[in-house]
Amino acid sequence: MEVAIAAIIPAVLYYLCLFIQVDLRAKRIGLVGLDKKDVPNFWEVLKKGFLFFVPLIVIVVMLVGGSSPMKAGLYAIVATIIIAALTKVTRLSFGTIIKALDLGAKASLETAIACAAAGMIIGIIGLTGIGLKFSSIIIDLSGGILLITLIFTMITSIVLGMGLPTVAAYIVQVPLTIPALIELGVAPIAAHMFVFYFAALSAITPPVALAAFAAAGIAGSEPMKTGLTAVRLGLAAYIVPYLFVYGETLLLIGGALQIITSVISAIIGIIGIACAAEGWLLRHAFWYERVILFGGSILMIVPGFYTDIAGIVILVLVFLFQRKLRKNLLTNEMEEIKEMY
Repeated sequence: MEVAIAAIIPAVLYYLCLFIQVDLRAKRIGLVGLDKKDVPNFWEVLKKGFLFFVPLIVIVVMLVGGSSPMKAGLYAIVATIIIAALTKVTRLSFGTIIKALDLGAKASLETAIACAAAGMIIGIIGLTGIGLKFSSIIIDLSGGILLITLIFTMITSIVLGMGLPTVAAYIVQVPLTIPALIELGVAPIAAHMFVFYFAALSAITPPVALAAFAAAGIAGSEPMKTGLTAVRLGLAAYIVPYLFVYGETLLLIGGALQIITSVISAIIGIIGIACAAEGWLLRHAFWYERVILFGGSILMIVPGFYTDIAGIVILVLVFLFQRKLRKNLLTNEMEEIKEMY
């Protein structure tokens, strides 16, 4: 429970950044939502499809009960077919089921190949013992400098986490990197969370991004391109672990006032990072605006009074610059229209 509570703020920051990036991307490429009259009624949709919550419940119950993910997934598929057969609209014919199985088998090939490659890498690491040696070497190379140690630890966590379930990837690294972080003064919970985060992020980090490859198989997109897109959308997740190492308030450790101010400044910083990543604030952001936005956002996320002041000044200046330039552009467009007519 203590670990779950400590992970609340980092998780909120990640999902907030993801939500804002998707919204800004939609604005940048001109996507708009449905008209109000075209939006389906929530209660009618729920009434017709609430039974499809059953497969999700099956997965959760079986996983909590100790079943393997493969077994839980298989039972959920069977439950989905049964639930779909209850209504005429969603009922699957025998031919449709065969076609779906055929498409699923083809889509799983790319993921299977990635898993096989990852398994070979993991086997080599285990047989040669290079994992332990590699971790010791990179920690020695850091020279006792915490930031460099964190960077090396991040690389190690991602490499050793390739192709492994998150929990297994974390357990493998506990004796390798966490003791060194604690010796450098990192709080134990922050050290463990840092390694755990990057072990999880190995699932979306190319070249072995199994989660992204699985998603690409479902969506029918290019696996590597999907992985790179996942990295961009998960940008906050690569930054936040560094921040709660240097500022434990993001793990809800410290006084209430410190935690509140750190969370508020981190939220503002995350919004700035989303704008920098997508190149949009009030309008299209030039490359230098994106660089300045990113720098100011990092200052906002790093806990500290002076960094927060510097960060907010930078972000406000970029905002005002964008608003002024946007106003000038709109004025010029209006004048051009008047001249035409």
